[in-house]
Amino acid sequence: MVEEAQAKVDVPPPQNNVNPADLVGKTRLLLDLTHLALQTDSTRLVSMLMLGTSPRATDPGVTMGHHDLSHHGQDPQKLAQLRMVEWR
Repeated sequence: MVEEAQAKVDVPPPQNNVNPADLVGKTRLLLDLTHLALQTDSTRLVSMLMLGTSPRATDPGVTMGHHDLSHHGQDPQKLAQLRMVEWR
């Protein structure tokens, strides 16, 4: 059995986002961790499942979660909020 040295990276570790409603922040954290895991060869397989149960975005004027807004039924208010969440 051959032991391999763990790769070193010169970046600060990602900081946990404590706001459970911040879908964008949580997604960034997950992607940052994924990038580091692949960069250091800590894994070669990444599986991303649903990111929560539809937390509400933290953007002013957004009152519903992304999943709920994605089922907008052409409702102008929901479409406007969905644009705020997806195009920030």
